[in-house]
Amino acid sequence: MRSTLAFTLAVTAGFCTTALADAQQNFDDNNGLLQTDYSHLGMSLALDNCKNNYVARVRANKSLAPFSEFRAGSADAYINRFMVAFFGPDGNLIDAYAQPLELRTIIDGGDNFQFTQQIKDNAYRVSAGTSVRVIDTGDRDWMVQAQPLETVPDYVPEGTYAVQKVSSGNPQGYSFAYHLITLHDDTNTENRTDDDEATSDCIFYYVVE
Repeated sequence: MRSTLAFTLAVTAGFCTTALADAQQNFDDNNGLLQTDYSHLGMSLALDNCKNNYVARVRANKSLAPFSEFRAGSADAYINRFMVAFFGPDGNLIDAYAQPLELRTIIDGGDNFQFTQQIKDNAYRVSAGTSVRVIDTGDRDWMVQAQPLETVPDYVPEGTYAVQKVSSGNPQGYSFAYHLITLHDDTNTENRTDDDEATSDCIFYYVVE
């Protein structure tokens, strides 16, 4: 079934415990779905369960517009669902929409992650051998609220917003990160899940001045 699962976010313990509980519930529900309907994939939304890790520098007090491209293989692919979770520097879930605004000390949310108009116009199909932007955050960008880091690892590219894949291991010393799972198949059987495949991408952001 094509759908967007709840945006999985929470605030640091000690603030807005109801929001934390709701976000944790969403996170647990999404992982529960992965364990039941998509058990053949052996996946989780946990940050340390990413299949592909990427790093990038972003500037403090500047906008951020996350998006995801999907490249089909030798056959057409059909995008069915996505799940996303944001994390703070300690790997804890964070809430980009926390109230009051003063609680948004890491990222300030704009539009939710959503399917792009392009993929909707394509009936959620990505033609064989092509790349399409399938998910983005709409017209309202996010804002980076986290303070600049004192040090950034050497493996993070110098230019801001330049994304680089990490060949092995989990990045350390980051400001925030997100894990995006995109579920797809090549048979266009959206009412079935046992034939779905998935991409699992994490981007670890390092905030600089």
